[in-house]
Order: sequence, then C-alpha cells, then structure tokens
Amino acid sequence: EVKRYFRDALTKVYYDASAANSSFSKIDSYHQKAEEHKTKTENHDYVDEADVSKAQNNVESAKQEAEKAQDKIEKLKKRQDDTEAGAVLTRVIERIEKTRIKEEKPISTEDVTPIEHTDSPRKTVHRTDKLARCSKQERKLISRIFNIIKSSTDEKTAENIIQNIEEEFK
Repeated sequence: EVKRYFRDALTKVYYDASAANSSFSKIDSYHQKAEEHKTKTENHDYVDEADVSKAQNNVESAKQEAEKAQDKIEKLKKRQDDTEAGAVLTRVIERIEKTRIKEEKPISTEDVTPIEHTDSPRKTVHRTDKLARCSKQERKLISRIFNIIKSSTDEKTAENIIQNIEEEFK
C-alpha cells in the first residue's frame, strides 16, 4: 500500500511541482530579459541595429515561453484531482507563488520596445555616440571593433571589454 502511494501519488506531485517551478522560472527569466532590454535601449547600449533586433528576438521568444509557462501553471491549478496528490500539488503551487521574490507581473507587449520603421529618416543613436572626444571616423572604427568583440567573445566578456574601451575614450 505504501509502495503504491509513493509510486503513484508522490511521483505525480513531484513531477507536477517541478514543472510548476520550472514555469515560474521561465516567467521570471522573461521579466528579467525585458527589463534588461528596456534598460539597454534607454541607455543606448546597443552597438548597432542588428544587436537591437537580436535582443528583441530574444525577448520575444522569452515572452512566448513565459506565456506557455503561465498556461501550464493554470492547467496545473485547474487539474485538481479529488485525490490527496491533487490537494498536495495545489498547496505546493500556492507555496511557490508565495515564496517567489518578484511579484508576478502580467505578460504584456509593453515591456518590449519594437523598432519603429518609418519613412522619415531618424537618427539612430549608437553606443559609440557617447564618445564625444572621437571624430566620426574614429567612432565608426570603434563601432566595428565593438562588433568584432561581440561576435568573438561571450556576452559578459564583450560587455566588460567594451566598457573598458568606452572609459578610455571618454
């Protein structure tokens, strides 16, 4: 009897609770990526338009995963069995919701600032425009160097190198 209880009920609770926790992590990841994108956009920390579009695609894919995760959590909440395992799963999901650090924000499209394509030419602000000491040609060269650094190294290392270069030329 105990063996069957462990095999059936507790295994189901374990897997479903793990799926719920994973879903909450995906939602948190989306909010983190959206906030990072918003901050980088406001600070003009993107090197070029390709960098911006890549970041937007990452945020959009994270948003889709977060929406799927939210649906999965809702399904797990609704799938309350009349068994003890269903009641335990409901308590586990409630506890996960309470212990989460961030408040759950609704998934919205306002978090992502899309690139606006208009017919009128718009001055695009690049990261190298912060380097007022440098001439236009030097800024173009530095922008190309930034692109090489971004494509050659991982994101954290590239960001550290670019920040050091910016500090040197400010």
